[in-house]
Amino acid sequence: NTEIGVSQQVVDRLNQRPMARLRRRSAIRIYNALNLERFENLAVDRRMKRRSLGIEESALVVGSVGRLTLQKGYTVLLDAAQRVLTAKSNVKFLIIGTGELENQLKLYARQLGIEKQIVFTGARNDVEELLPVMDLFVNSSLWEGLPTVILESMAARIPVVATRVSGNTELIDHELTGLLVPPDDPTALAGAINRLLEDRALALSCAEKAHSHMEMTFSIKQVAQYYEDLYVRYGSLAG
Repeated sequence: NTEIGVSQQVVDRLNQRPMARLRRRSAIRIYNALNLERFENLAVDRRMKRRSLGIEESALVVGSVGRLTLQKGYTVLLDAAQRVLTAKSNVKFLIIGTGELENQLKLYARQLGIEKQIVFTGARNDVEELLPVMDLFVNSSLWEGLPTVILESMAARIPVVATRVSGNTELIDHELTGLLVPPDDPTALAGAINRLLEDRALALSCAEKAHSHMEMTFSIKQVAQYYEDLYVRYGSLAG
């Protein structure tokens, strides 16, 4: 029997078990698939979508999607936002999702004096249509598995800044398909956000390379091929 892990982190855990070492069998990594068609040929009126969120057309939009929990590091993102807004008043931060820290985060934004530049949307079922509103996607997590929201941003060709934690590092090649920063470091996070907002050539290059990487590694077609090859390989061995 062959075990499959959906990330390198999962594969490592499987292989570290005493029984796995005793049997000298290693798990195989095959990532979860993403349906890229969800993000292709979307007829989104970016200006109207922004207007529905109370965001002006000329603003630079930094977005994030996730549960409003400790894991996702949103207080760090708000601290970074304050640093960014000190020099760039035309930036809006779009936080999509809900969770137990929602009221606390809104209060913290008010305490930081940036509540007018932060848009909390609550739960949404139109993330595919909200991603094109963004100029940049940020993942500020303190720890991760293999975050689907980063994959979705890559599929939508949105440049990504993320923390250098397990899972994120499997998706992003620093300065090639996005930028990585240390977790729980608002100064570094603000610096990376500023860099991609100012260097649009780098931002667009990262977004295009990330999209190509998505197609080659995470598309349903490609992942199905991995499984087919696996079945053929082990089926022939069993025969």
